[in-house]
Amino acid sequence: MTPHRPGVAVSLRRLAFALRFCVLAFAGTVGVQAAPADDAFEEGVAAVARGDWQRAVERFGRAIRLDREFVDAYISRGLVHRRLGRFDDAMADFDRALDIDPGSSRAFAGKGSIYVTVGELERGIQEFNAALRFDPNYAEGYNLRGSARWLTRDFDRSLADFTRAIELDPLRAQYYFNRADVYLSRDLRTEAIADYDEAIRLDPAFADAYNNRGSAKYYQGQRGGAMVDYDTALQLDPDFVGALYNRGNAHRFAGEYEAALVDYERALRLDPDYAEVYVYRGLVHRSLGRWQASLDDFQQAIDLRPTIAYAHYGMALTLASCPDERFRDGERAIGYALRACEISQWSEPMYIAGLAAAHAEAGDFDEAVRVQRRYLDALPTGGGRGGGGRGRAAGEERLALYGRGQPFHETLEQIAAPPGGRGGAARGQPPTAVPTPAN
Repeated sequence: MTPHRPGVAVSLRRLAFALRFCVLAFAGTVGVQAAPADDAFEEGVAAVARGDWQRAVERFGRAIRLDREFVDAYISRGLVHRRLGRFDDAMADFDRALDIDPGSSRAFAGKGSIYVTVGELERGIQEFNAALRFDPNYAEGYNLRGSARWLTRDFDRSLADFTRAIELDPLRAQYYFNRADVYLSRDLRTEAIADYDEAIRLDPAFADAYNNRGSAKYYQGQRGGAMVDYDTALQLDPDFVGALYNRGNAHRFAGEYEAALVDYERALRLDPDYAEVYVYRGLVHRSLGRWQASLDDFQQAIDLRPTIAYAHYGMALTLASCPDERFRDGERAIGYALRACEISQWSEPMYIAGLAAAHAEAGDFDEAVRVQRRYLDALPTGGGRGGGGRGRAAGEERLALYGRGQPFHETLEQIAAPPGGRGGAARGQPPTAVPTPAN
C-alpha cells in the first residue's frame, strides 16, 4: 500500500519486497536444469536479494542462454524488468514462460501484476484468476488478486482473498498487513490493529505496518500509541514520507504547529510533488497567521493536483474570511469554493459553507443566504461541518449574519485553536495516508 497517497500505485520499497519474495521463492522450486544455468539462476536470485537489479537481469539472462526452456528464469527476469519499469520486456518474458509451460501460475500472475501497475485492473484480475485455476493453493496469487480487488474497492472479495492467502501461508507478514488495510478502509479498526500487530510480530522491521497501525490507533483516539508507531516507522526508515505526513497531521491536530511544520518540510524535501503536504502545511500557516504562506501552499497543491478539493477550499476560506482584510478577495474566493464543490460533487457541506462565505465577502448576500441554506440542508442529522464554524447552530448564526448584510470573518483566535479541540468530525481526526496493498 503506497505509504503516501491513497489510491495510487504501490511504493517502490514494497514492490521490491514483493519481487524479492517472488524471485527468492523460485530458488527453492527450480527443477533439474543444466548445472551452469542453475548456477547463473542462483546468482540472479542473490542479486535480487541485494537489490542489484541490473546484475539480476544479466544473470537470469545468462541462465536463459544456457537453457532456453528455463521457465523460472524467464519469470524471474520478467519480475525484475517489471521492477525497473520495462513492462514490454517483462510481458515478453512472461509470455515466453507460458509458451514453454502453459500452466505456469506464476507467469499468469506476472502478467496480471503488469496490468495492475498500468491501471488495467480488470485485465489483471483475469490473469490472477487464470493463475489460481492452475494452482488453487497459490498463496501469492490470492494476495495479488486481493490487491487488485482492493484497488477496485471490491473490499469483500479483497478481504476473502487475503484471508485465503493467510490460510495457505500464515507466516507472511505482508498478507496480514494487506488484510489490515482492507479492514482500515472499512473502518474496522480493532480488526485492522490485530492484523498489523501480527504483521509486526512476524516482521519487526516492517515500517509500513507501524505507520498504518499508528493511523488506526489515532482513529481510535489513541494518540500516544499512534505517535509511538509513527516514531518507530521513522526510526526504521528515516525517509518514510508517509509517516512524516501522518505524524505531522497528528502534531497539527494537537496544536503543535511548529513540530508539524518540521515533519511537513522534511516530507517535502523528500517528495516535492506531494500535494497533500502542501495543503496541510498551508493550514498550519493559517493557524499561525501567515496568510500569504498559506495561500502559496494551497496554490502549489492545486498546481500539482488540480482535483484536490480541500486545497481549493483552503484558498476560498482564506480569501473570504481572513482576519487581515488585505488578503480578502470575494470574487476569487467564489471561484475556488465553487471548484471545491464541483470536485466533491456537492457532497461536502463544509465546501458549500465556504461558497456562501465567498458570496458574502463579494457582497452578494442574497446568493450567500441561498447557498448557506443549501449548506444547512446538506448537513447530516445531528450536525455537520462548515468553514470556520461547526454544526447546525453555527450554520444558523452564519445565515442570520448574511441576512443582515454582513460577511463572515474569522478571528485569529478561532483559526489558531488546535483543530482537535474545535469539535466536529471535520477536524477531529487527521487525514491519513493509508497505502494500497502491495502487489
